[in-house]
Amino acid sequence: MNDPMTSGLRASILCCAALAALALSGCGGGGGAKTDTPPPSGPRTLAVSGAAYAGAALANAAVESKCASGVGSATTAANGSYTLAIPQAQLPCVLRVKQSDGSWLYSLATGSGDSATANLSPLTLLVVARHAGGAAAGYYDGFGASAAGALTPAAAQAATAAVALALKDGGFDPAPAGDPLTASLGAGTAQAQFIDTLGAALKTSQSSWPDLATALAASQGTAPSATPSLPAAALLQPAAANCASLRSGKARLVVNEPGTTQPSTKTVTLDATTLTVTDGKDGGGTLQAQGVCRLTNPASGAEFVVTSAGLAVARISSNGPVLRGALLFPEQTHALAALAGDWNLLGFDRVIDGGPVQLVSQTFSLDASGKLTALSQCNDLRNCSSPSPLPSVSLVANPAGGFDIVNAANSDRDRLFAYRAGGGELMLVTLSASGHIGLATRKQVVPLPELGLVQDNVTLTLTDKYVAPLPLDLSRNTVASVDSAAGSYVRNNVVNFSTGVTRPETLQINQPRPGLVYRVPAGSVPLSDGSGNSTVREFYSLPLRGMGLSVVALTSSNQLLLSARAGN
Repeated sequence: MNDPMTSGLRASILCCAALAALALSGCGGGGGAKTDTPPPSGPRTLAVSGAAYAGAALANAAVESKCASGVGSATTAANGSYTLAIPQAQLPCVLRVKQSDGSWLYSLATGSGDSATANLSPLTLLVVARHAGGAAAGYYDGFGASAAGALTPAAAQAATAAVALALKDGGFDPAPAGDPLTASLGAGTAQAQFIDTLGAALKTSQSSWPDLATALAASQGTAPSATPSLPAAALLQPAAANCASLRSGKARLVVNEPGTTQPSTKTVTLDATTLTVTDGKDGGGTLQAQGVCRLTNPASGAEFVVTSAGLAVARISSNGPVLRGALLFPEQTHALAALAGDWNLLGFDRVIDGGPVQLVSQTFSLDASGKLTALSQCNDLRNCSSPSPLPSVSLVANPAGGFDIVNAANSDRDRLFAYRAGGGELMLVTLSASGHIGLATRKQVVPLPELGLVQDNVTLTLTDKYVAPLPLDLSRNTVASVDSAAGSYVRNNVVNFSTGVTRPETLQINQPRPGLVYRVPAGSVPLSDGSGNSTVREFYSLPLRGMGLSVVALTSSNQLLLSARAGN
């Protein structure tokens, strides 16, 4: 028999235990311990601060920002400092400040916290342009989820490093001044002093901050321009009085010259203000201005023409009285990976050992390590074949500049040099000890020219004896008609400058291969004044994108022509 008292006591104990358990679970556990409540996630108030400076503190200037989420605005203090408090915002952000002339400077703020530093200056404008690969204004206007996702701290650091390298190549090392995005900025700071120094150099060199930003954006290479322009480093150097595209600095000289044990190339120092060219061994010479971007050396008979990309085509005396063809362009350093891709080449070579020198064309591919991965050889310029097996050829950096072309089948060491113009396009120049020379540009289709386009060119003629017997020759032509369906156009080419008489010439783009231009031969075409007829000889032309230069193979005379458009 159950004891009623015992049963009631057990029931009371069980009831109290159940209530205690319920109480403890409601408090989050035993012993009075509490579970931490997680912090709120998502957008919160973001603080972005810095200083605005452009030759002086930008006082009372409007600062605006767009972030991954949230927008903000503020006004700078008298010393140029500012702070943005942006509610419900997240990094990264792009910022801008309005200058007194109505133009804007831009900057970047990255990270993952609730605060960041972002200065606004001409230097940060360069960083934004480089990161964007285009105009900073367009980047700001279009800033959204995609752009925010790509704007990581690493991406901002990479853009800053690229700008620093370009400035250092131009003779101005920004490292002592610190990071332009975050370093202390204000009158008297190292950052401000560097900005002032660079601004003075740009003024002296007839350039500007926007010019430098455009060149740095193009140098990213994501959207290169075919319009010839100077690279960023060159914009920081003094210019020649008769040629804004001829700048002081270290330059690479490549000479089409045979009979040497090594390819004929060296670096020289160019002083554009005095028009002197010097090197460590052979002295040098003084040039004289002969019109816009044309120069001569009366003592040696040398002639130069400079394109808007800073590339000079020359006829010089190298090792004796014979004048030979040469190229002169700012010395640059490139990673092998920058040369990866497909290329078209036109030049002089021997198809067989000991055979005659002839005009040749190639289409080839390089991988990121500099290894040849594909080759199409066109020994008659029109018909091509791919060798099997593919030659084991690779590029190796040469301590003296450029690259060695290493062929595993022999001991030959030809040289290759790369030059990137301000528009971001690359040109390759190959050179051998026996004088063979080739010029290459990335494989891309050639567009039709605009109707009415007038082109003035200065042409250097190279023979298969590797001499340049003729003075630089001026030519002029005007596009008279365009046939988009046929991919051809007709130009009127001046044959007599004293009378202005022209003859019609038909050219086909992307023939016989994409990237080349073919001039159709014609036995007899009428002259514009009705005085008679003229013969048009065929040629194959390879326009070097972004360089202001075309390589022309004149088949009837086995001559290689370098046709340059003079700069300004």
